[in-house]
Amino acid sequence: MTATETIIRALIALLEAASGLPTVRRNIALDQLADEAQELDGSTTLSALVIADGENVQSTRLLGTPPQWELVHRVEIDWACAGTPGDNLEATFDDGLKAIFDAIAADLTLGGTVTACECDTPPERGLEIWGAKTAKTAMLFVTITYLSTRPF
Repeated sequence: MTATETIIRALIALLEAASGLPTVRRNIALDQLADEAQELDGSTTLSALVIADGENVQSTRLLGTPPQWELVHRVEIDWACAGTPGDNLEATFDDGLKAIFDAIAADLTLGGTVTACECDTPPERGLEIWGAKTAKTAMLFVTITYLSTRPF
């Protein structure tokens, strides 16, 4: 397994261990969740947490033998809640954002797997209509710095 796959799995494990968050889905489009939202009854709120693998944004070869690289990888986290507009939708959405940030802040090395892990920008928020449901969405970017014996 590559170091990049290891750090993505570590982030997923961290978020899945956090209370109040749904099971993490990986590399799916939020549009796929619209169909699930349509099947809900009027009082149910659908929450979804999706991790996109992201990309390496920096690679620095370190001096020494064996070769080693310090990599910076940017992972995208999409958080969405769909349901009937109102206090329950707002609370579920805000509680989920807080749980994501709190989980990452509580373990900035992902259990010792990485050098550093942090949410690097405030979430980009959006509002979408999924059929008869309103969906609140947020896109968060997490920057992860780690060492590898390969440039990936």
